[in-house]
Amino acid sequence: MDLDLSQEQQDFVKTVRAFVDDAIRPNAERWDEEHELPMDAVAQMAELGLFGLPFPETYGGSGADFLTLCLAIEELARVDSSLAITLEAAVGLGAMPVYRFGTEEQKQRWLPPLAAGESLAAFGLTEPEAGSDAGGTKTTAKLADGEWVVNGSKSFITNSGTSITSFVTATAITGTEGGQKEISAIIIPSGTPGFEVGKSYRKMGWWHSDTHELSFRDVRVPQENLLGDRGEGFRNFLKILDDGRIAIAALAVGLAQGCVDESIKYAHDRRAFGKQIGAFQGIQFKIADMATKTDLARQSYYRAAWLKEIGRPYKKEAAMAKLYASQIAVDVAREAVQIHGGYGYIEEFPVCRHFRDSKILEIGEGTSEVMRILIARELGLPEA
Repeated sequence: MDLDLSQEQQDFVKTVRAFVDDAIRPNAERWDEEHELPMDAVAQMAELGLFGLPFPETYGGSGADFLTLCLAIEELARVDSSLAITLEAAVGLGAMPVYRFGTEEQKQRWLPPLAAGESLAAFGLTEPEAGSDAGGTKTTAKLADGEWVVNGSKSFITNSGTSITSFVTATAITGTEGGQKEISAIIIPSGTPGFEVGKSYRKMGWWHSDTHELSFRDVRVPQENLLGDRGEGFRNFLKILDDGRIAIAALAVGLAQGCVDESIKYAHDRRAFGKQIGAFQGIQFKIADMATKTDLARQSYYRAAWLKEIGRPYKKEAAMAKLYASQIAVDVAREAVQIHGGYGYIEEFPVCRHFRDSKILEIGEGTSEVMRILIARELGLPEA
């Protein structure tokens, strides 16, 4: 296994880092206070080609590998997790299901504007009573006169209510087979009658990412809006989540690295008892532990991405990377606040925002408890 980034990837990281420092860092605090996704920043990310990274040029992408997308997510999360999750969800949850499971007609119709960042898409899996137990889906879709009639609701759906959101792919029960729910995925364009986007949630963190509850009341879409084979919607989305967990691990690493960077800077700037606080062993040990955890988490998601790229099984490694990286992100953010003391509790200091943003990483795209279940299954342990 070669963990060295290619020269092209190294140059790409430098480009994204410069963009983040120049265009994102000066505005991140203000955007967070405004509690609204900054569409001008999304447009700048689109100009940089970030939304099309893993897709072929045929559909308007750049044909980069999956690790390159993760590198972009990590760089964004060093400064702004809300924009990092916007990119991760737009590509991994919005566009990737169409690329992996869509018909050629669906790809030609939906992917080019998504890859260009001209539009965003979302995936509706979670429901009020179906989170970790995603198989508990209650939303239904019935065929009538060549159309799917969809009824139900979805919760916590990222990128679902922006001015450029083009569609949401929703999982729905389309029948039963052997007493089991037949769950399919259906593309529902924005503005379809009966499709309503609720108001933004008041969240602990990710204040300027776009997150809504969705409702479907007799929403009618063409039969050809079925994404993938009928009855395969849930299984297909589990495959999408394996990739998403690597990307979330990258986001967690970026957040943790941002906390390490801010703590090193503060340890140089802050003086107490007549010297820089970075000269005290207690602070040095904290930062050394933070940096070590962050680097180990980075190697973990690199490994999972490498396994994916060479076509080897990676479900366990993706779960491990997501589990560990999300945990250390919370730990590192907490320690960063402690190093900053009272200033760490003040919104003007980035570590305060990082701390708020870190907790969701142990929940979204599979809780830490679910990750442990997946890892145990992959190790061959008996199911409960």
